Amino acid sequence: MRNTERLRLLYCDHLSLARGKYLPLKDLKDGGAGFCRTTFGVHYDKDLLPAPGAMMLEGCPDMEAKYLSSDIRESWNDEEHVVVGDLYDTDGNVLALCGRQALKRAIAEWEIKDLHPMIGIELEATAFVFNEDGHLEPYHTPGGFVYGTGPFSDPAGFTDAIWRRASEIGFNLDMISSEYFTPQFEFTLTFDRALKAVDDTFLFRLMAREIALEHGILLTFLPKPIPDIGGLGMHVNVSFQDAEGNNCIKT
Repeated sequence: MRNTERLRLLYCDHLSLARGKYLPLKDLKDGGAGFCRTTFGVHYDKDLLPAPGAMMLEGCPDMEAKYLSSDIRESWNDEEHVVVGDLYDTDGNVLALCGRQALKRAIAEWEIKDLHPMIGIELEATAFVFNEDGHLEPYHTPGGFVYGTGPFSDPAGFTDAIWRRASEIGFNLDMISSEYFTPQFEFTLTFDRALKAVDDTFLFRLMAREIALEHGILLTFLPKPIPDIGGLGMHVNVSFQDAEGNNCIKT
């Protein structure tokens, strides 16, 4: 484990944004931090809406993101660890808006039947660069095509950097390649138990965007950021394992 100075506590909001805080990391133990629950009423353009559960008109109360020490993991950035938290209201009750807790409840229902949900997620993204005027334009791939690899598909090598960093900190990648239109890319993580697979996907996506930015590239997972070409998908593959770890189908 690297020498670290801080903990990056994150949760996924309704916009699929990774909201969080940096906290001092004195030891690896359970903990948490407060946030305003009205972030669930914030739109992409930062309009504040009275969305269900956000309580914008009821005083903008707090919520708490709590984490377990067992969920703390090494970060892709130096001198930090990272963890995904669960959300609770100020009375200590599970926040209904918390997607991670909803997933846990769904998993528990299947485990009553001695079945463990397994998930594999395929992510697709579009790459942009900043031009001389500071505006975004599509990343130039001089010979890009579907299932392309190498410098013709990624001359800056940012996907190579993503692969290296992912391997260093324990993400399991099945593949990276270019997609049907350029500059689109696909990142596929190895299937795993549902909660771990979703946590890994949430963190991998953030890591990929931050590493791409180190190469001057803005990577977005929005479904159709360029109107004139085909959009992007996110494929979710689901299966079940029995108590012995065997793939199974029960009717």
